[in-house]
Parts: sequence; C-alpha cells; structure tokens
Amino acid sequence: MTKQKIHTGHAQIARKASPYFFDKTGNGLPSGRQGTFFNSGTHPVQTKCAECEKGEMQTKPDPNNDQLLRRQPMPGTTPPPGTPLPMGERKIQFAHNSPALSELALQQIRQYIRDWRARGANTTVNLDGYASTEGADDYNFNLSRQRVLNVRSEMLHPSNGESGIPQSFITLEAHGETNRFSATDLSPNRTVLISSSSPVPPPHPPPPPPNPSPQPQPPLPNHYSIQDCSTAYEAEIRDAIDEARRKLLDVANAIMSPGSNARVDASYRKFFGTNSRASIALRLLIIRHSLESVGIECENPGSLAYGFFCPAGVLAYTRAAVMITGIGHIHVCQPQFHNMTRAQRIGTIVHEGAHRYIYAPGDTYYTLDCLETTETLAMSDGDRFTNADCFGCLIQEQI
Repeated sequence: MTKQKIHTGHAQIARKASPYFFDKTGNGLPSGRQGTFFNSGTHPVQTKCAECEKGEMQTKPDPNNDQLLRRQPMPGTTPPPGTPLPMGERKIQFAHNSPALSELALQQIRQYIRDWRARGANTTVNLDGYASTEGADDYNFNLSRQRVLNVRSEMLHPSNGESGIPQSFITLEAHGETNRFSATDLSPNRTVLISSSSPVPPPHPPPPPPNPSPQPQPPLPNHYSIQDCSTAYEAEIRDAIDEARRKLLDVANAIMSPGSNARVDASYRKFFGTNSRASIALRLLIIRHSLESVGIECENPGSLAYGFFCPAGVLAYTRAAVMITGIGHIHVCQPQFHNMTRAQRIGTIVHEGAHRYIYAPGDTYYTLDCLETTETLAMSDGDRFTNADCFGCLIQEQI
C-alpha cells in the first residue's frame, strides 16, 4: 500500500496545541473564523468576489502592499484613446480576465531588462497596470494590480535565471479599467505599460563606520528566509522554493493556453476538473508571488514544537499567523522533508503555500506520488478548488 502523506490520527494533538495552524492534515481555521485570511501584512488578502464566476477569487487592495493605490487623474492629464506611445514605452499584453504572463510577455520583459542594462542601468522603470472596461470596476482594478505585480516579479527575478532590475529602480501602479489604448477594441487595454524616467542619481556615500570591521548586511527585500536548518537541509529547501516558483509561473501560463502543454492539461483535468482556468491560474500566481518572502523554519527532533506538530507521517505544517513558538510561515519536519524526493519536496512547498496564501484548507490527500485514492476520487470540483493537495500535486507532476 502506498504511504499516505499524513497519519490523520495525530492531527488532534496538533490541533489542540495550536488552533490557528494548517498542517498536512488540512486543518482549517478555528471555529468562528472561517473565511478569514490571516495575513502578515505582506501579501494580498483573499475574499470572495460577488461579481466573479463561481469559485473565482479576488484580491482586495491593500494600502500597505506596494502602495498600489487608486489615483484620481488630474484634469487634462489622461491621454485620449488611441494616443501613440512615447519613445521608450513598451506594452505587455494579457489575455482576457487573466494576469498570467504569456511566453511572448516573458520574452519582452527579458529583452527590456537587457536594453535597460545596455542604456546604463540607471533609469527608473515605471510599471502601470490596466484592464479593459467590461466587468465590475473593483474586479478590474484588482486584475490590473495583479498584472503589474507579476511584471514586477519577473523583472526582479527573471524566470530564465538572468539578472533582473533592482527593486529600487522600479515603481508601479494599478489604474484599473481604461480605454486609453483603444475605445473600440478592448484587448489593447489589457496591459501593463513599461516606461522609463530620468536617471536615478547615485546615492551619497555613507560616512565611514567608526569600526572598520565588516558590518552585517540586512536581508534583501522580498526574499525568503530559512532558519533552524542544517546546511544540507537549507540547500534542499532553497531548491524546492526556487523550482516551485518557476513551475508555478510556467503552469499558470500553460493553463491559460489550453493545448499548449499536454502534460499540464492532463494534470489540470485530474486535479481541478471543470474549475475556471483563470481562477486556478490566478491562485497559482498568488502562491508564487508570496513565496518570494516566505519564512521557512525547520522543526528538528528534540524541540517542543517537533513533539507537538511533527509526529510520524507529518511532513510540514503551516501557521496562519505568528504563534507562541516559532516565527516561520511554513514549517518543515526533519528528517521527513529531507527523505522525500525532490519532486515531493516541491509539491509540499506549494501545498503549504496554498494553505497559507490562498486559504485552501482542503483535507483530502493523494499519495506522496500524487496517485488517486478512494477519497480523492470522491471529491467534487468545488472540493478540488479549495484542496491544497490539488495545487501541490498539479505542480509536482510537472517536475
């Protein structure tokens, strides 16, 4: 019999110890808090969208996240529809109702990065996100917001491994719906506009430190942190996060282009059935964006948390908020996590990311190799939409 991902008999121990965490048993939020997404302040808050099709998620604007606020245009500053783009501006086009970056969009962004470096790598890059006018205004604003975040993410860390543009050179803003680019054809308005400003002046050199000894450098923004892990375990976790982020983007793009990747299409039908492709792609991109700054903590034998949360069969668990012990967003149980295959580790990271970042509390599990079980075969498409293992296995099968 194939080993299951979790021995559910141990779930009660962990649930009593801390009622606010998600683990591989799929435990949800405590009674009375269902539907609330606990957030550390650095990621979008998820709510149901009344205007969207069934099961679709909407991102609520967060004024503390990247300052993507709705600006009121000053009189006379909005270009009329069809105004030609100034020199140096480029447009990244998106499919209808989608924030996913196409292969063409990825190529355009990478070429822009190369051109930016060739011009001296000293100009500010402005990203302005838009959506077309059909649909609800709030939904279109959030769609333009996710589009501009995805372009920024690719600029910071290109998925092909090339060097990106430092965050200090990038500004971004979501504008919502527009007819700026065409008043008759809606598709040109589904875009992110890239433009450049004057060169950024070099910063003033800091005064020499009183102590010539090397000073510790602060962690880079929007980068994940790993703690309490051995060197070997940390290397495995970094590999799992990096590959998960690459695959999340690739799969989101493939989902929005049915027929472009037969393997992804087959996995999508297996794990999500007839669910909206746009909804699933958006949720994959939210997980990818959130993993940029995830905190991972190893739970090792002998610790108090290990005794409560890592009984036999538990691979990892997720906290929805900072709790009494530990500060990580996702906790991996060692050596269980180490003993998995690389594909299983990547799938587990996505699984736990689905718990934390898109509120997918589903408690139905495939085998470690993502084979069907009696329980998974009985799931409805609605169950699959909120089942973390469906998201983890969708990515795991592409490794």
